[in-house]
Amino acid sequence: TMMPVPFMRSQRPPGFSSIYLERPPATSRQSLEECGVSKLGITRHYNRHWTKEQAVDEFVQNWVDQLERCGKDNAVFWRSGEEQIVWFHKSSFGVECWVVAIVPTSRGERKGTILGTLVFRSASGTLELANYAASLQKRCFLLGYSGEEKKDDTCGKFGDGLPSSTAKLVADGVQISIFTCGRQYTDFRFSKDDDFNHEILQMGVKAIGGLESRAACCSKVIMFGMLRFCKGNVVKEAAGFALPDIAHDTVVVLEGLQGGSFDVRRCIFLHPEIRGAGFVTSGKCVVDGFADIFLVEGGCFSAHIFVKDMLAQVVSGAQGPRFGYNLKQYSVKSRDRQDSIPQHELGKQLAMAWAKALKGKPTEAAFARSALYKVMSMYPDCAEVAAICEGWDSPMDHVCSALVDEFRRTHGASAFPVKQGDVESLKIVEEKLKRAPVEINEKLFGCLAASQVKDFECSAKHAWHCLRLKAARASREESVDGVPFCTIVSMIKTVFKDVVRFPSVKMVRTDNVDEVAVLECKPSEFKLSGFCNAGRDDLDGVCTELINELVNNKPVFRLSGKEWTITWQGPGGWIVTNKDLSQIRRHPNIARAATISEEKWWSKPLCMCKAWSGSVSGSCVVIVGAVGQTEEQRLNDSVLYLNSMSIKKLLHPRAKNNIGRCGCKIANAAACICVFNPLFDAVLADFRDIAKLQISVPAEAAARDRLLNAMFALDMDAFQASVDKLHGLKPKDTTEDLTTWLRSGAHGPPPSGVPKQVQKLIKEQIDLGVLQVTAHHDSSLAWVGDTVLDAFLGLVGVEAGLRPHTLDQLRQRLFSAKRMGCDAGSGSKAAEREASERREQRVGELCMERKDALKKILEEVLAIAKLPHVDTPHKEVAFLHEDSVAVATAVFF
Repeated sequence: TMMPVPFMRSQRPPGFSSIYLERPPATSRQSLEECGVSKLGITRHYNRHWTKEQAVDEFVQNWVDQLERCGKDNAVFWRSGEEQIVWFHKSSFGVECWVVAIVPTSRGERKGTILGTLVFRSASGTLELANYAASLQKRCFLLGYSGEEKKDDTCGKFGDGLPSSTAKLVADGVQISIFTCGRQYTDFRFSKDDDFNHEILQMGVKAIGGLESRAACCSKVIMFGMLRFCKGNVVKEAAGFALPDIAHDTVVVLEGLQGGSFDVRRCIFLHPEIRGAGFVTSGKCVVDGFADIFLVEGGCFSAHIFVKDMLAQVVSGAQGPRFGYNLKQYSVKSRDRQDSIPQHELGKQLAMAWAKALKGKPTEAAFARSALYKVMSMYPDCAEVAAICEGWDSPMDHVCSALVDEFRRTHGASAFPVKQGDVESLKIVEEKLKRAPVEINEKLFGCLAASQVKDFECSAKHAWHCLRLKAARASREESVDGVPFCTIVSMIKTVFKDVVRFPSVKMVRTDNVDEVAVLECKPSEFKLSGFCNAGRDDLDGVCTELINELVNNKPVFRLSGKEWTITWQGPGGWIVTNKDLSQIRRHPNIARAATISEEKWWSKPLCMCKAWSGSVSGSCVVIVGAVGQTEEQRLNDSVLYLNSMSIKKLLHPRAKNNIGRCGCKIANAAACICVFNPLFDAVLADFRDIAKLQISVPAEAAARDRLLNAMFALDMDAFQASVDKLHGLKPKDTTEDLTTWLRSGAHGPPPSGVPKQVQKLIKEQIDLGVLQVTAHHDSSLAWVGDTVLDAFLGLVGVEAGLRPHTLDQLRQRLFSAKRMGCDAGSGSKAAEREASERREQRVGELCMERKDALKKILEEVLAIAKLPHVDTPHKEVAFLHEDSVAVATAVFF
């Protein structure tokens, strides 16, 4: 099989089996260094926190770095379209073998260059690393020496990789033999040094050459896998090119690596999952010169971070990455390669990796976009989501736009994003925008809101307002003076007269949106001063509302001529930040220069703030003043559009089945209740959300009371006549069906002509006590009331010295049915009698509420007063006893 390094996309070269692999040019022979024992000055405990796997990784990484250098020295076009580096892999009888070579991609060229080999025998735990045309000088074992050839694009350059890994492996019992350009480094051990009186690492150095060189190499390097692979296949002289020549090459042999000390999954270029090109082309990986992203969630790459093809760390947990990454341009800042990437640095690398991946080839970008959207929607706490939201100063506009494209592709063009738990927006999307709401988490919602995609909206309130305003502006204007519209406008202005300066009104006609009103208001401006008291003079100035921008469903303000923005951050209140709106929407905890505690700070002349000057915070009082236009002038220049078609739908005409009879008063109540309440709510909402006015709860309650009073004070007959005329019906005489039902205490079903919605609203008004109706008549309570009225008149009359004749005249004048029921309306005696009894019943109800006090007084009187006994008249009994016995007997029977 063939695996390009790493993830080269080009196809297998034409005529690949006939390519002849040549040796690279031999390096110039270095002067032989002194043989004998070399003391490396490293103790057994140096880097003891390293693992054996990390130490082996260092040797493999050095091998790969040398392959890179050798390839660059010998390729005409390094990793270009004409030449590429190819990895040949062969597995046989427990031996894994890799041959690395540069091969041409053109049909005319038949020669390649072998760069190195890697052989691992699992049975004996032997790893053999060969670099062709490479020399390893003895000084490379010095701490701090990294070599002039080490550049920023390699993993090394700290100068301790080779000596540290050597010390760790020797301490763990691994035998190391190194053959390089006619020398052999062998017999690595810790021996006591007399100068330091301590064990230090030392190695033996000896010169070998000629037949001795070949014999020594063959005794150590028996590359069965390579011989099998090369036999009659790639090279003409298998023996000559299968085995490296240690007179010109370098071979490192590590023995004793059983138990997984050498794991090919720790190296991208050796990983079994990506040996074939299928891993790349099937959408499991996104390749980029900055970083590779392995889109295998939960697989062998999940949460694995590679640096320049070598495993650096595994970040587990809910806040770790869901995918794997190979960072190609990251340089560790510590000599400890393992777990050396700080969390914030890892987030920065991930942000840049996704920013580049989503700008790649269309196919790769589509894979990446789908995977990123899935992770952001399902795992809001993972590292990828944090990286995208943080941004780390990476260009994120196209990332947010890609998420919008995936949102539309996944949920359809009619889908509308709604933040989880936002019940109000969910209702607006379903009932008003008539679109399909999709609830998503807060972080994904912020990224979608941060996009600059045209015609994509995340704020349901703003989208609905823009739709209403667009329809109103494009509609035909009608006269406000026409009836019943003049009455409606007059009443709504009267209701809000003590709340706000009412804007000018335009009546329009549109059926594009079923809404009664929409407000068009100019942006507000305020002058802020006082931040200077906290050391932030740069925050003082004039801030202007960004009329078409919302953050967290709140307005956005920008300090004129400056980069400071004032936005709402939920529980944290208002913040002043110099970040752009895209970052503010994505980032849940954006950096801030100041905070404002008042939720409606623009409506307060003074508000408490907290500002940061460097690392020091200070509190201050900020003065808020209107600029240019006062609030009254701003509203005076605003326009309130009323939709006549929507209002007409709420104005019910006279019921047809009652026309021609004596009229119908049902429609009067329906017209008032059904139009004024929705209109009031719509205007109030726009005053708060669009005009940014502070309307207190008591002010709203007072306005609603004025609305109810105005509704009941309205001349319903005249208003109903105008409604009938609007609907093309002629006004008729009214009936008293509804009046009779209300006067009966609203007992039983309402008249059949009353619409169900009106019945419900009237019931609600009665339950709230706003609409007063006569309770059901109770003759017993009326009898109590009649008796109490007579008794009280007698008491005060006798006390005043009036005679019985005069008292009878007063009783007739005050308590007669004609006098007490004179407001019955119809003039009939039955109606007068009914109204009189309702008033007597009310007196009885009040007496029963105070029956305990009244009974106590009367019992004291009646217990003393006497009357003859029925059976024995010569005996007297108390009135109290007789009354009590009579009542008890009546109740029993």
